[in-house]
This record gives sequence, C-alpha cells and structure tokens, in this order.
Amino acid sequence: MIISGNPTDQELSDQWEKIIQENGKHTNDHKYDIYQELVYDYGLLIAQHTVVSVCLEMLFVGNMANRIDPEIIKEVRERGYKIDTTPTAFEKSLQSAKSKCKNLITKAESKRKDIERQFKDKGDKKEHTYDEIIGFLELALDRTVMDSETLTLAKYNVLKRGAEQRHEQRKKNGANSDRRARV
Repeated sequence: MIISGNPTDQELSDQWEKIIQENGKHTNDHKYDIYQELVYDYGLLIAQHTVVSVCLEMLFVGNMANRIDPEIIKEVRERGYKIDTTPTAFEKSLQSAKSKCKNLITKAESKRKDIERQFKDKGDKKEHTYDEIIGFLELALDRTVMDSETLTLAKYNVLKRGAEQRHEQRKKNGANSDRRARV
C-alpha cells in the first residue's frame, strides 16, 4: 500500500479505505459509500442528541437556580427547538423539547438497523449488533485496531473468534506443509 518509508497506522488506514473505495467504483459495488453515509448519518444524529440534551439539561438546572443562559437558548432554538422564555411556559417548553430530542435516538436507532441490514450476511439468520458488525468489518478488511475506549464486549468477542479461527487455520496449514515435506 505504501511504497517506501514507515507509514503511520492512520496513513495505512486511509490508504486502505481508498483501495476499498476504488474497488467499489470499478466493480460497481458501492457498499463502502453507502456504509460511510449511513455511519455518518448515525454519528450526526447521536451528536445532535448529545448537544441538545446537554443544553436542555443546562436550561433546566439554570431555571432552578434562576440563571438561564440566553446563549444556550439561542443554540437550542437554532437547532429547531421552540423554547418559550415566559415564566409560566418555560418549563413546559423544556419538557416538549426533551420529548422532541428523544426522537433523535429513535432516528439513530433506525440508522443503526440500516447499517446492520446492509452488512448482514444473506445466509446468516442471527441478528448482529452494531459493534459485532464493526468487528466483522474489521476482520474482513484485516484492519483490527484495539482501542480500549471504543472496544466493546461484542466487538471483542467477534475479533477474538476471528483471531482463534486464523490461528487454527495457520496451525492446520503448518501441519499440511510438514506432511508434504516428509513425503
């Protein structure tokens, strides 16, 4: 992938993504592009939920302390939430905004299911979690990166099974080559 030098893991990863993308263009299989778009949309929904829910919580706490930050209200309004600042309607508008914000999780869950459907093996009857799909994808791309902050038990189990299968295959191939050498 890299002709000379000592590339970083990130450079190798970026180059591998380019190879997969180009392969998809040439084979007319655009799974990589579809996957990237779905993951981007999923991440965006989760990020939006995080920002809005934190802002709403800050407004709720600020209201209890009589310290409502107008910048936070502006931020939430710019994201499409209606906040009524009149004393009688403020708390009710926060509750309404929280309900609307929860819809982002529903939309994100829908995207996650789209990702799972996109990469589910046609002969596979078992549903896989998002983390298992990422683990399968890393095994298929041979790009296993163990990051303790993002490693989940489901992903770990997939990667562990894959590593054990590869080890068994190497042992079997080694035994076969030893037999051939003796014959």
